[in-house]
Amino acid sequence: MYATQLVVAFVMSPIMVRGLGDQRYGIWSLVESTIAYLALFDFGVGASVVRHISRFHEVRDEEGLKRVYSTCLLIFVTAGASVLAITLTAALLWAHPFGYSDSLASDTRWLLALFGVRLAVGLPLSVYPAMLDGFARYPTKSAIRSTFLLIGSGAFLIVLVSGGSIRDLAISNVATHIAEHVCLALAVRRQHPSLRFAPRHVDRAMLKQIRGYSVPAFVALLAGQISFRTDAIVIGSFLDPRYITFFGIAAKLVEYAKMSLYSAATVLTPEISALEARGDIAGIRRVLIQATRYVLLAMIPVQVGFVLLGRQFITLWMGDAVYADASYPSLVILSIPFSLAVSQAISGRILYGTGRLSWFARMTMVEAGLNLVMSLALVQRFGIIGVAWGTSIPNLVFNVALAIYVCRMFGVPLVQYLRQSFLKPLLLAIVPIAYWNAATSWLAIDDWATLLVVGGSGLGLYAALALLAEFGPRACLRTIRSWLRPIATPQNDSGTVATQLRNQSQNQPHSEPCPDDAKAELPVAEPSAV
Repeated sequence: MYATQLVVAFVMSPIMVRGLGDQRYGIWSLVESTIAYLALFDFGVGASVVRHISRFHEVRDEEGLKRVYSTCLLIFVTAGASVLAITLTAALLWAHPFGYSDSLASDTRWLLALFGVRLAVGLPLSVYPAMLDGFARYPTKSAIRSTFLLIGSGAFLIVLVSGGSIRDLAISNVATHIAEHVCLALAVRRQHPSLRFAPRHVDRAMLKQIRGYSVPAFVALLAGQISFRTDAIVIGSFLDPRYITFFGIAAKLVEYAKMSLYSAATVLTPEISALEARGDIAGIRRVLIQATRYVLLAMIPVQVGFVLLGRQFITLWMGDAVYADASYPSLVILSIPFSLAVSQAISGRILYGTGRLSWFARMTMVEAGLNLVMSLALVQRFGIIGVAWGTSIPNLVFNVALAIYVCRMFGVPLVQYLRQSFLKPLLLAIVPIAYWNAATSWLAIDDWATLLVVGGSGLGLYAALALLAEFGPRACLRTIRSWLRPIATPQNDSGTVATQLRNQSQNQPHSEPCPDDAKAELPVAEPSAV
């Protein structure tokens, strides 16, 4: 699923920018960021669903599953109705959103209404993907979401090519989104047909359990929205909408890379809950150290690539150096806390899986507050670069504090954590830094072929050294030999019918010669590569 998301984002982003234009693409991003705040009507219940479903599923408590499902579904239906009322009221009564002209204001109001409907319907249905996570049915969820991601992108292209308006594009987006959630609901029903909403399964005890977990999860969700969605609103309030587009190009590159890891890390939440249920704290410590190291090994070259190859990538991606000139400085600033932030996704999943979210929620709110204050203070003087600094600095400080806190909570010495998780990836980062810095000095990277060769060769060299450093030369050689053996050696034909009969005839006395026509019917084994 993550590869599909990255490919679709890579293809669709420049098409959307060119098809909508800088201003209307900026409005699209602005309305999506505004609607994202209404997703807070989730109240953190989605995270609570994953935790409680995984725990009840682990102990085979069917009654508990039914209580979680019915209680959460009722909460989500109420939230969806509230979102629908708010968005339709805003779309009808807000004559000039953000002070835009009549033309832009009309498009903004339509987007508010349509995206509001999408969220209002999606909130009740969001209980089902959360349940699939709790059941650890990740392949099913990924298959459905990948399919509808491709369907939605195709529908968007068809509407865009046929000359559809921005509201037509929004309608196709809403329809695809709702259809995806319906299919996720059907997948849950197919796996657990006994799950049905029943008022008798909605009780205060379960509501209290959900609230105890969901309140800090909601605070963390609120903080996340402020940190990552406020930027577009701040820019749209003080600058022309096209600057949302310029900032969004850089922010989306960083966000896509982060989300590919964050989405993968969600599988840890039920696993950590299961480890905690078994009292395996040592297992949680191992996950913290090893998973953090693997994440850093995977993501550090991405961060280096943003800095050393980001300008060339944006120019080729968007098809115009103007976008690179406007977006690249923000990309460099936003990438500063990148590797640290994605590595601490592991720490966050551990806190979610163990239900220890109070400190995490408070600190995310502190980060969000600093983000908002710094962005507001810097936007008018420094533009989108000021907003980028206002996002990066608090995020860097927060993730340093998070790493220290989780190590102390689970009894992992900080020096050991840094040595076993960070030291090796940081030393290996010298390889892509030196390679790509030399390549950009010697070569003019002005086409996709050159960029892919330079980027791919640097990644290949880094990956080879990382595998050697992580698993050792002997293990790597054994693996390579196992891959090459079927290619280098002709297929052993002992399994063919002809060879079996030939071996059998050699081991037995010859009584009668085999007729020529029978010999002709025997298949002849030929060497072939596997």
